[in-house]
Amino acid sequence: MDRVLEGKAFVLGDDVDTDLLYHNRYLHLIRPEEMADHLLEEHPKASYLREIRGDDLIMVGGKNFGCGSSREHAPKAMRAFGFKAVLALSFSRIFHRNAFNCALPALQLLEEVEVQDGDLLRLHLDEAWLENARTGELFRVKPMEPLEEEILRAGGLIPFVLRGGVARWAP
Repeated sequence: MDRVLEGKAFVLGDDVDTDLLYHNRYLHLIRPEEMADHLLEEHPKASYLREIRGDDLIMVGGKNFGCGSSREHAPKAMRAFGFKAVLALSFSRIFHRNAFNCALPALQLLEEVEVQDGDLLRLHLDEAWLENARTGELFRVKPMEPLEEEILRAGGLIPFVLRGGVARWAP
């Protein structure tokens, strides 16, 4: 896993719910590439998201990101779409766990950030900070737990377990 993740910002606000990220009418889809086609389909910024598809992306949310259902479809679709990470001031506990289980880093911002859509972001995992290349500003993020790092390195929870990892997640 890269220790510095770089991508263009896609900014959302507070209380982004999993049905907005990935609507439940597509739960029958199982191929991540197909799931990605429906990411944020009903969001006002859906057309902009389609324009930047193919770029390396980092999603930036506010408080209570990933609230709603406990399904893993949203982080799976985000990863398949091209998001390298999702950052937010706070996450729904289940979304946070599902993101790591799907090999999508979900890191908590420790302070408000000044980020606009399209800003080039560099997420420095070892130092636990985010850099906005446009402004030069640095923002603190909560470091990953060792188990989260192990799961990401393995490529998700299922590969982690199949390689002999022990799922010991503390709530």
